[in-house]
Amino acid sequence: MKVGRNTRFLVKERQNPREVRPLCRFAFRLDELWCDCGKFQKLHLPCSHVLVACKYAHHDFARYISHVYTLQHVFHVYERLFGELINEEY
Repeated sequence: MKVGRNTRFLVKERQNPREVRPLCRFAFRLDELWCDCGKFQKLHLPCSHVLVACKYAHHDFARYISHVYTLQHVFHVYERLFGELINEEY
């Protein structure tokens, strides 16, 4: 793993015996919330590459989790009563 200002990383994966895909290198930038694998951008959750880099650089990975996954945000969804279904078949 190479580090530049503790926000840009290059991670080389190790072989996973349970997976048959080739080894890859992934570059990502914590300051831009971007990773080559694309999971970080799509899910707004740290991918495995981000977790490794955070551990290496002593960053708290939780700060890279989108606020929509916080308990407070989920509770707001259920604050209001759900409307009654008009047709019983629904």
